[in-house]
Amino acid sequence: GGGGGEGADEVDGGGGGGGFDDGGGDDDGDEAAPTADEAAGGAAGAPGVVMGGSGKEGKAQRRAMLRRRKANRANLPKKPCDFQVRIHIIEARKLVGQNINPVVNVRVWDQVQPTAVKKATNRPLFDQTFYFSFHMAPREFLDKVVTFEVMNSRTLRSDSMIGTFQFDTGLCYDFEQHSIIQKWLLLTNPLDPNAGPKGYLKISCSVVGPNDEVKPHPKAVLDDNCDIESNLLRPSGVQLAPATFTIRIYRAEDVPQMDTALFEGVKKVLGVGSKKPKELVDPYVQMSFAGNKSETTTLYNNANPEFKEELKIGCKFPSMCDRIRLRLMDKDNFNRDDTVGTGYLNLSEISAPGETGFLPTFGPAWVNVYGSPREYSDMMDEYDYLNQGILEGVAYRARMLIEVTSEIGVLPETRKALPIDDSEVARVEQYFLRRRKFQLRAAFMEGTLVPESVADSPVSFELSIGNYGNELDKNVPPASSTTQPTNPVSDGEFYYYLPWTKSKPCASVTCHWEDVSGRIDALNLLINTCDRLEKSMQRVHHLQQIEAPPAETARAFIDLVDSLKKDLEDPRRQLPAPSRKNQTVTKLDFQIYAIRDQEIKAIMESAQQLRMSATDLVEAMNEVDTYLHRLRGLAFEGQNSVPDVIIWMLSNKKRVAFARIPANEVMYAHHADSTKWTEACGKNCGKPQTVYLRWPPKKDNTSPKFQVAAQLRLVIWLGQDQYASDWIRSADEGEISVYAETYENQANFLGWGKKGVSRPCWSDANGKMALEQDKFVEPEGWKWTGDWHINPESSSTFSSDSGKSEFLEDIFEYQERIPGTSWGHAKTFWGNVRADEAAGGRDEVELEEDWVWQDPEWTLDKNRACDEDGYEYTLDPSMAGYVPVERNYHLCRRRRWVRRRMRHMTEKQKKKMAKRQEKMKEGWEYSRLFSTKFHALEKKIDLVRRRRWHRKLVAQDNAAAPMFYFPDADEEEIIHRVTPRMYMNFKDSHQYQLRVYLYQARNVRSADSSGLSDPYCRVAFSRQSTRSIILKKTIMPTWDQTLIIDDIELFGDPKIVAAVPPDVTIELFDEDIIGKDEFLGRCTVKPHIRLQPNHPPPRLDWHPIKYFGKDAGELLAAFHLMLNEGDELPFAPERMAGHDDLFRVPTGIRPVMQLMRVEALCWGVRDLKRCQLLSVDKPHVAISVGGKQVTTKPIKKMKKCPNYDDPHLVFERVELPKEELYMPPLNIQVFDNRAFGRTPLVGTHSVIHMKNYKKDRFHFAPPLQQKRIEPPPVTPPPPGAATPTSHIVEIRESVGETGGEGVRSASPSASPKPQPSVDDEPLVQLSPEDQAAAAKAIEASGPATIEPTSTTASSPPAGAEGATQPAATPTGGAAKSPATGAEPAPAVATPAGEQPKSPTRPASATPSDGKLKKEVDEEERKAKFVDWWSKYYASTIIPAEGEEPDERSLDYLEKYTDRIIVYDEPLEKAFGGFNDFVDTFPIFRGKGQRDEDDEDNQAVGKFKGIFCIYPLPEDDTAEQPPLVMSNIPSSKPQECIVRIYVVKANDLQPQDPNGKNDPYLRIYLGKERLVNDKDSYIPNTLDPIFGKMFEIKANLPVEHMLKIQLMDWDLLTADDMIGQTVIDLEDRYLTKHRATCGLSMSYCIDGTNIWRDNQRPTELLEAVCGRRALRAPEYLDDSRCMVADQLYELVPDDDLVAPPEELGDMRERLALKVLHNFDLVPEHLELRPLYNPLRPNLECGKIQMWVDIFPEEKGIPRAPTNISPRKPDEYELRVIIYNVEEVPLDETSITGEQMSDIYLKGWLRDSADKKHKTDVHYRSLNGEGNFNWRWIMPFEYIPAEKQMVIKKKAHFFSWDKTEIRRPAVLQLQVWDNDFFSLDDYLGSIEFNLCNMPPPAKTARKCCQEQFGDPTVGRKPKKEYINLFESKRLQGWWPIRDIGPDGEVIHAGKLEMEVEILTKEDSELKPAGESRDDPNTNPTLDPPNRPETSFLWFTSPWKTFKFIIWRNYKWIIIGVLVLLLLVAFIALILYNVPGFSVRKAFGFQ
Repeated sequence: GGGGGEGADEVDGGGGGGGFDDGGGDDDGDEAAPTADEAAGGAAGAPGVVMGGSGKEGKAQRRAMLRRRKANRANLPKKPCDFQVRIHIIEARKLVGQNINPVVNVRVWDQVQPTAVKKATNRPLFDQTFYFSFHMAPREFLDKVVTFEVMNSRTLRSDSMIGTFQFDTGLCYDFEQHSIIQKWLLLTNPLDPNAGPKGYLKISCSVVGPNDEVKPHPKAVLDDNCDIESNLLRPSGVQLAPATFTIRIYRAEDVPQMDTALFEGVKKVLGVGSKKPKELVDPYVQMSFAGNKSETTTLYNNANPEFKEELKIGCKFPSMCDRIRLRLMDKDNFNRDDTVGTGYLNLSEISAPGETGFLPTFGPAWVNVYGSPREYSDMMDEYDYLNQGILEGVAYRARMLIEVTSEIGVLPETRKALPIDDSEVARVEQYFLRRRKFQLRAAFMEGTLVPESVADSPVSFELSIGNYGNELDKNVPPASSTTQPTNPVSDGEFYYYLPWTKSKPCASVTCHWEDVSGRIDALNLLINTCDRLEKSMQRVHHLQQIEAPPAETARAFIDLVDSLKKDLEDPRRQLPAPSRKNQTVTKLDFQIYAIRDQEIKAIMESAQQLRMSATDLVEAMNEVDTYLHRLRGLAFEGQNSVPDVIIWMLSNKKRVAFARIPANEVMYAHHADSTKWTEACGKNCGKPQTVYLRWPPKKDNTSPKFQVAAQLRLVIWLGQDQYASDWIRSADEGEISVYAETYENQANFLGWGKKGVSRPCWSDANGKMALEQDKFVEPEGWKWTGDWHINPESSSTFSSDSGKSEFLEDIFEYQERIPGTSWGHAKTFWGNVRADEAAGGRDEVELEEDWVWQDPEWTLDKNRACDEDGYEYTLDPSMAGYVPVERNYHLCRRRRWVRRRMRHMTEKQKKKMAKRQEKMKEGWEYSRLFSTKFHALEKKIDLVRRRRWHRKLVAQDNAAAPMFYFPDADEEEIIHRVTPRMYMNFKDSHQYQLRVYLYQARNVRSADSSGLSDPYCRVAFSRQSTRSIILKKTIMPTWDQTLIIDDIELFGDPKIVAAVPPDVTIELFDEDIIGKDEFLGRCTVKPHIRLQPNHPPPRLDWHPIKYFGKDAGELLAAFHLMLNEGDELPFAPERMAGHDDLFRVPTGIRPVMQLMRVEALCWGVRDLKRCQLLSVDKPHVAISVGGKQVTTKPIKKMKKCPNYDDPHLVFERVELPKEELYMPPLNIQVFDNRAFGRTPLVGTHSVIHMKNYKKDRFHFAPPLQQKRIEPPPVTPPPPGAATPTSHIVEIRESVGETGGEGVRSASPSASPKPQPSVDDEPLVQLSPEDQAAAAKAIEASGPATIEPTSTTASSPPAGAEGATQPAATPTGGAAKSPATGAEPAPAVATPAGEQPKSPTRPASATPSDGKLKKEVDEEERKAKFVDWWSKYYASTIIPAEGEEPDERSLDYLEKYTDRIIVYDEPLEKAFGGFNDFVDTFPIFRGKGQRDEDDEDNQAVGKFKGIFCIYPLPEDDTAEQPPLVMSNIPSSKPQECIVRIYVVKANDLQPQDPNGKNDPYLRIYLGKERLVNDKDSYIPNTLDPIFGKMFEIKANLPVEHMLKIQLMDWDLLTADDMIGQTVIDLEDRYLTKHRATCGLSMSYCIDGTNIWRDNQRPTELLEAVCGRRALRAPEYLDDSRCMVADQLYELVPDDDLVAPPEELGDMRERLALKVLHNFDLVPEHLELRPLYNPLRPNLECGKIQMWVDIFPEEKGIPRAPTNISPRKPDEYELRVIIYNVEEVPLDETSITGEQMSDIYLKGWLRDSADKKHKTDVHYRSLNGEGNFNWRWIMPFEYIPAEKQMVIKKKAHFFSWDKTEIRRPAVLQLQVWDNDFFSLDDYLGSIEFNLCNMPPPAKTARKCCQEQFGDPTVGRKPKKEYINLFESKRLQGWWPIRDIGPDGEVIHAGKLEMEVEILTKEDSELKPAGESRDDPNTNPTLDPPNRPETSFLWFTSPWKTFKFIIWRNYKWIIIGVLVLLLLVAFIALILYNVPGFSVRKAFGFQ
């Protein structure tokens, strides 16, 4: 687990993969599980996709998937580029909820787009496409997360979540063609993860990058019976089980300072606070995964925090994201928190999918994080962005001890950090904090290629690992980690080197790390095995490249396989198995070992089988390549806790450049036998290696430096301290020495002495620490040997101009002034460019003894930005910023004086030099100040000097690393530690000579505006460099030069040098007279080593040239490094003519030449841009190869004819290499002929691969002489007997013939390929007057859109978009892609000898004959449906085996067998580019690289031509072979009629804010716009169906480029271009494949498949034979034909291709069948990508079309094919709702009764028509409802396609109506009416009118089983019914509802009648809505509803009668009786007293 690596991303989530189970079925790997190809849509390439199958096969599939994923991303560029995500939301099903309004929010990173809201449905059909564009680095882009959120749209409240699904873009990128096609997504609710699936969403998704070919998303075929589970995208193994990732973070180490120490300094001054220095960092750890974040607690002021906390993040596992990001942060209270460093854990490395896989697990182990340099600065960190993990980190930042565990089935309760259990902490601290002492040693052998920008100051190198060895970090203990600061020395040419001679500086770092030897040993064993296998593969590839004898190549291949087996079986190379006794072994170690062991065994088994069964070497090498990828995939280690080794180059106490070396590459593995070098050692451990230092990466990657920062050759060793003695053993011939070091410092104060010295008199190199000699104490375990001695630093003996033979000395004259005064001498009158070094004057500049002045006097340098006196002005010299114009505020000025000197040594000077060398032994170095650069010779201005003293130390037994201790001069309690210097001393060196054989280069970058360069090579090796000669004006230079570098001094055993030689660096430059030479590229090569005299010389080979990581050409060269010690070297090569000091490449190395002839066909030039502001009018072409050149005659007038009159050029007897590997390029130069004899260069092109133009490619030979060949007698066979076919080809008239290569028997497996037509007579013979009239009519009409009137009009249905599916060849096989055909013309000219025929029609039947009338109607219906579109569907939608054909093509298939060949690519690509006659070469001019991308827009035109190369006999007197190009057609212009058929476009990129387009067509021919179809734009669509034909006239080749543009119509602004495609009509006209008019499968003179060419098949056959040098066809009779000595016979078959009355003459049919055996273009459709010039590399859609070209000289073509879209018919749907039963009672009345107020809604889905309602059946107490209610729903429908056409506005402000096509689906819903609240939904039912379940006759028989359910395998009781055929249905259907868990609930039964009527029938049978007039057809009576059905507040009496009285009558009666009784009693009580009194007293 490393971090901060290159390509890392700071965004949340993570890249690529994590676990899809692509396919349903059981997880046990049974038959239901899909195969690998099925799982990944044809190529298992998605990351983490669990492939179907089990056992070995399933495991192999998963391994292959992981390899492909890595290979898929390996070549991704690092720079930002354009990307686009295209998502097609198709439909959703089984969404949970009732009466929901679903909408899908599609989110890609920070962009969100919603679909339209679909009302009241659980299975919405969206069919919407969204585009998301990004511009970012690919590796960052592939981590972006794609989220699908299905919501329930609500008006007044926020939308509620139904379900979601997400994955990252990297997952889609890793599928085949970067596309997920029509997959179902399993939706879940993240807020309720245990609730199970929430529905299914069907989508297609594509990721489109630069230059990607996009496969259009096929239109979804809406199938109610589709199997969702078999095409389901879900997490592997489980259904999105909830999971918890637990990351335990125990501690962190080495966290650098992040906060300022300003306040600590103030506290120290004030004497407050703690005296102990504070650790100025407040760390915490932030973990993020899939957008979720969690953080630990912040520990303040702690550089080694112990967190002891665990973070938990919940997710769905396996997750779609692949990386866990761990970011170490620094808390900041005032600003945003700072990032310390970033690390990543890739789930693909710590988990494995499948049956034998395991959940993510990691550690406990350390994770290292990298970023910017550790040194803290109060200023802004220059490289702070590196801490984010976006780019490669340049320094170690910190490390974290973490552990990762996974748990399935639970989610965390909280994201807060929780403490780790103490027992776990104790376990980890006990076992995982154990450290071992390691030693990191490095010997710096050479430092070269130092650029001049760094050479101004002393340079040193720092070696560090982790935080150990960091010299600039004050918190790190000192170590011998840096080399001595050394002044770079010039090599005399271009570079600087460090003058390390016999004493090589060494660096040593003692460090402590965990013992992870088991992991690193296994990793190194795998890496070394891969390296050996790769080297063996390179040898086999080289033998293949040079076309070695097959036996030699086969032997090398067998050796390769045997060595691989040996490597894998060798016991010394067995992977170490983890032991359970080792407490530090983690669970991940066991899992990785098991995977590696299993994979290695599988490779061994496969390799054994390959060795025994390999027959094809190419296929076998491809298989071996898969082994290499498989082994590379195993060579990773996520738990390598040892940080990388980092080497820094330091200059001026600043970090300049760096190199990162993985620790495993230099890790030492100890062997029991110490004399053996174990196989587990790192590949570079203890071996010399070449390391190139790099500049720290820039954030925006702008203005990168082309120079290498430095080239180091060094030996690095990393191992445990107990094996440190093995480092000494690997030191080759050198001796490791350790020295104590101190510097003696003096100042020039009245003489040299110690007075005035500003630093201690004895100090370290920096003068910061006093180091007196007598204060050095022997370290423990070390002894002094010898006394202190002077040891001068090696570079002090070299001056800055050492190595140079000439030098330009310069000095600056400075003047200054006070404002208002004149100029005068400055204080520093003479100085250098920085004005910091004074001199006595220019005449007092002294030369050293070995130099003399070359120029007599000093001269003023005016060749710079200065005035006429040479002055440049500034305000202050320290501010620089000089300008050439004087201003009043300028106070300083200067001018430059130069004088050239040269090296010249006399005898007297040699003696002086010897004396000086003797004096230099005193070791003094001089300088003006201690802070400036020191030099060896004393100058007058020097004020200080120093010299270095050394004393050698010798180690005793078991000695520790030496260390000296010195007290601080100010505070004695502070002790400083000083480390000694370490050197590797060599006694002797070895002398070598390097010979560089530079032969040529090809495809070099152009550096000049002319498109050429003046290239030369700089060759650098060791401490020397040289250069080649300069070749003018070429990008294909042939130097043919040998560069010799003598006196190369290398240290070390020559055998070691031979095993690991230093690199030779070759840099190509373009010479510029003004300014610096321009860099063209660089390549590095290992030289061929010669240690013995009889060693064979090297071979020339091609080496890649790189320009900032890009390909920039190839260099053909060889490099020979020869030991020059006693043995004689080979003789010097032959000298170049006229150059005594230059040598050619010697014989034996240079290519073997032979005489050849080169023929060139210069056909013409096209589209030339202006040159020197003028148009090119009379160009000529110059062709050069092999030192010879020929030119064409100029074209007279480009605008009239851009072809050459005499295009054939011949190179006779050209010397060219015999081996194709060395074939030089052929150069094409185009010049323009202008006034005054000027011929400016227009552009150039170089043909690199001449092997493509061998003689056997061409067909220019003249026709053979006609010779009569009598065929053998043919006896007609008896009936049923087979015809002899030894020389006779039987051609049956059925779907059984396709084209083939050349002429051969009618094989069904032939593939069509293209050829030009020949002058033949036209098919239609017209008089000259008629021809003139016809031509005049065509010319007068101009370009026109032809839409022939036809009764078979209708538009291609939604299924028409199936054109992207593979189409069948005429034999039923799969073609590359679909294509289109033609339709009958209104009028056809009858060929001679044939009678006009017309299609048969059924005789009229009497109305009484019902059966006959039905047959007649069926025939009429079929005739109506059989048109070009039916043929289109028959060709594009090919059913799988066992499936029925598409219903839209059934009527056509019953009558015809012809098909259209449909190509899913441009026709040119299907036929090899139509370059058989001529190739098209781009002509370049301007700077940049010549590549297909043409990023610099260099192409200025095209050259059309072709070449032929073949050998000649060596003997001049021998017969010479004839010319190949001898039958060249005329190059004069040809008038043609061009018909462009545009069928449709797919996947257009939206241009409008609504995500749609309003597309229309524009057509250009050349620069002229001929068609602007703006008035016929199609509104609001991304998949327009055009169905149009445009006819134009073209003059080829003057107007040869046909451009078809798709524009987006805009109301107010200018129209936008969607995209365009360009077709070269000339290529189609000239090709042998005859791409002018596609060849039909049958010859028909009538009907749908009528012949549409303007030549008959017999004429075409004769023309093709003539063009291909074949004899003319010879017809024996109408059924037999002889062509190319082959007899073809036409055998009529019972199954004819068309009705007999439509077939043409038999001879014509025979000729057509013979033509099918040629590689001619068939009747076709092509799918062309569209590109927008604003984004030329990003596809904007595709257009399906074809083009016909008819030369006028062949006659007038037939009428065009009618491809007009089908038009919909008007229909009326009548729905009568009779009754409902068993409807749920949703309410409770006030009386407690269950009841519902039932009514129904109905509408056609997506229709613009209103929703229909019935009246309300109130108070249904038993679920019954009676209505007798009619709905009338008019709509438009295309019966042939079973699609309803809906035209409606998308919203109120829409300008146009949008036309969409949907299945005719009737939706019905049952509702409960509520007066005061919202109505309640009760249930629904949907009917596809083309696929309706049959009704039940009675309600009793009505049940849910009438509907099938394919998801559970339930089929309907009866076959579904097409209402458009049955016209009327009546009966009972069940009503359904969806429960909260997605289950189907019975919601009642519905009795209704549905009827379909055409518009005419509806007018004859009128009917009214509901029961309105006219209430007829049928008459609807009012429903017989119960008396209880009424609305209570409108009928109070009924309310009392049927509600109150019925339920409370006894209570009412009781109450009344009671009231009467009470009243009676009250009366009695009231009257009794009075009556009693009256009675008592006798009153009356």
